Amino acid sequence: MNNRNPRRGRERQPAASGWVAHLPNLVTMTSLCSGFAGILMVMDGRFEHAALAILLCFLLDGIDGNLARLTRSTSPLGAQLDSLVDVVAFGVLPSILIFKWQLHDFGRVGALGAFALVAGGVYRLARFNVQSAVSKSVHFTGLPIPAAALALATLCLFWHSIEMGQQITQLLPGFCLALCLLLALLMVSRVPYLSLKNPALIRAQLRAHPARWTMAVAGVAYLLGMRPWLVSFALIMAYGMSGPTAALLASVRSMEERPSV
Repeated sequence: MNNRNPRRGRERQPAASGWVAHLPNLVTMTSLCSGFAGILMVMDGRFEHAALAILLCFLLDGIDGNLARLTRSTSPLGAQLDSLVDVVAFGVLPSILIFKWQLHDFGRVGALGAFALVAGGVYRLARFNVQSAVSKSVHFTGLPIPAAALALATLCLFWHSIEMGQQITQLLPGFCLALCLLLALLMVSRVPYLSLKNPALIRAQLRAHPARWTMAVAGVAYLLGMRPWLVSFALIMAYGMSGPTAALLASVRSMEERPSV
C-alpha cells in the first residue's frame, strides 16, 4: 500500500538557508561594484565601457530578483538593498556619464539636466518602494529607472558605433539635454507603464497571439543583428513613449464616450 501523501508534492518548498540565502544579495552587491566601476570609467573618459557597465547592472538587477524568488530568500533587507544599488547603477552613473560625455559644455544648465535625471530616478524608486509595500500591480507608475538608464547607455553605444556628420554631432548635446529632462519627467509622472516583470501577463499575451509575437521577435532579432545599439535605443524609447501614448488614447476614448449635454 502506498502511504505517500498526495499533497506533499504540492507543498511549498522551504526557504533557502546558509550561503544560498545570501546569493541574491551577493549578486546585488556585484551590481553595485559594476556601477562604481562605471563611474571610475567615466572619470577616465571611457564612456563606452561605462555604458556597458550600465547594461551589466541591468542584467544583474534581473538576476538577483529571480534568484531571490527561486531560492525563496526574498526579504525586506534585500528589497531595500536593491533600491539603494539602483540609485548608483541607474541614477548616479548615467547622470555622470551623460554630463561628462555631452552636457559639460552647457555648464550649470548641463549639470541641472544631469541632476534632474538622478533626482527623478530617486523619487521614482522611493514611490515604487511605498507602492510595493501597499499593493502589487501589473503596471508601473512612471517610467522605471532602469529604462531611463538604458536609454542613455544605448544612445552612447550607438553613437560610438557609427560615424556622424559634423552638423548632427553639434546637435547631440542639445538632444541629450532634452532627453534627460524628458526621462526625468516620465519617471516622476503618474503615467502607467506595463510591467515587463509579470510572467503571467507575458504568457497570456504569447498564448493569445503566438504568430504575431513570433514574427515580432524574429523581426527584432534580425534588426538587432544589423544595428544592435540603434535598435535597442529605439525599443527603449518606444517603451518610454508607450505610457504617455496609451494614456492619451485612453483620455481621447473617454471624451468620445462621454455623453454630450
